[in-house]
Amino acid sequence: MVEKNNLSILIRIFSYSILALTLVFLINNVLTVWFEWPGVKKLFAHYELFGFKKLNKPLEGLAINLSYTQLLFYFASFIGVIFFVLKSIKQTLQTDSEILTKITAYVVRSSFWAVLIVGVADFLFQNYIYSLSFNISLFCNWLFH
Repeated sequence: MVEKNNLSILIRIFSYSILALTLVFLINNVLTVWFEWPGVKKLFAHYELFGFKKLNKPLEGLAINLSYTQLLFYFASFIGVIFFVLKSIKQTLQTDSEILTKITAYVVRSSFWAVLIVGVADFLFQNYIYSLSFNISLFCNWLFH
């Protein structure tokens, strides 16, 4: 059986690793979508791992290096979590829960505001383009008829 002290270390590693892996996932999504990095999924498909079908065009050069870099982020975050937990071995689970609650609340609030601001900007931009095209079509119909 696991000793009480070891159990708390495992719980701390598990809880911090969930947070760290979630943040790495979000960062990888930004790298994949905005900066057009290939992503971990394409790396798995390149080697036909985990049920992914082989790519039509295999990854080469910079693309495969970027995919490995993205995969390395996951391993580095997990190793960083283990290092942090072992470095702060005397910290209680209560203190960890307060830290994790604050970080999670920050991520949720910032995600909400990011989605809201992007949604409002997208709505306003689409309405502007729609009204502009509508006004141009009315003006053209009036001008040429």
